[in-house]
Amino acid sequence: MTRRGLLYTLLLCFSYGFYAQDFHFSQYNLVPFWLNPAMVAGTNDVDAGIICRTQYTGLSNPYNTIGAFADAAIKKKRGKNSYFGLGIGFVQDNNQNLQYKSSLAALTLSYHIRITRNNILSAGFQPFFFQKSMNYAGLKWGDQFDGYSYNSSLPTGESQTYSQQSKIDGAIGFNYQYSKGAHSSVVERAQKLQIGFSMFHFPFVRYSFYGSQETVYSRYSLNVSYSYKPANSKIAVNPVLFFQRQGPANEIIFGCNTLFILQEASAQTSFVKSSSLSAGILYRVQDAIIITVGINFENVCFSFAYDINTSSLITSTHSFGAVELCIRYRLNRGHWNAIASSD
Repeated sequence: MTRRGLLYTLLLCFSYGFYAQDFHFSQYNLVPFWLNPAMVAGTNDVDAGIICRTQYTGLSNPYNTIGAFADAAIKKKRGKNSYFGLGIGFVQDNNQNLQYKSSLAALTLSYHIRITRNNILSAGFQPFFFQKSMNYAGLKWGDQFDGYSYNSSLPTGESQTYSQQSKIDGAIGFNYQYSKGAHSSVVERAQKLQIGFSMFHFPFVRYSFYGSQETVYSRYSLNVSYSYKPANSKIAVNPVLFFQRQGPANEIIFGCNTLFILQEASAQTSFVKSSSLSAGILYRVQDAIIITVGINFENVCFSFAYDINTSSLITSTHSFGAVELCIRYRLNRGHWNAIASSD
């Protein structure tokens, strides 16, 4: 295989893997920082989390992804109809077999304005720095075929064994939110609707490993989420829909999450904290069935997801798609959620 042929093969794989997989999480709703810049500080005063994902666990060398983020609301005060959000985040993909690594660090600024009693519009901008590297030393090349089999002692014929590139890129997003009531209250009826649109990768950014300039496809995402909890009920349902497109590749996820309230926080004492369980079944079209379970203690959430592979890779992966663990901390003082004085 020539180096150009290998390059095209890797780019074909990575167009689905690393450029899309930078944000390829099954529990995308738990990492709003990577879902949509407009959702940064959109609900909580402080929000921080870490998420780890191992994809294609049925293979000897799976893809590993780790991401972290932290954001906070700025000038979010009672009586004001708007505020800003600021956040930072980091995510990295790597595969030991291909010796390919992709790292991304981002800064996000969002703005939220309440247009009516229960309706909020948000916008966000996310510049980010990304770096990609590849070590060719561990790869097999066509020049190392001796006529019978692969021979590692033969020269590769390549002039370089390591390549690295760094770029500055960005993302923008918009989000609409309707919210009424509190899902943590057993007595109160609550509902929440979110519709968001975002674009990652500006079309003028280019990358190269061998000197040729290739444009990164912009990735367009649409997420819809609706939560509903009847009055005097300990169960809330959350149907979701997520669609994204990057060049010729599409991803569609739909399903439903369910929240089970175990204990409601006391209004009289700080010793009684809220707690709940969550579970969900989602389907990534032509790829995987996603099963999620989680537990929430007041401000801390632990959630686990397992992908059951249903794609054409099922023979190699033996249905083992991915495992994912997320730990998230959320603080919401609730001051701004009170009706603004101008309403």
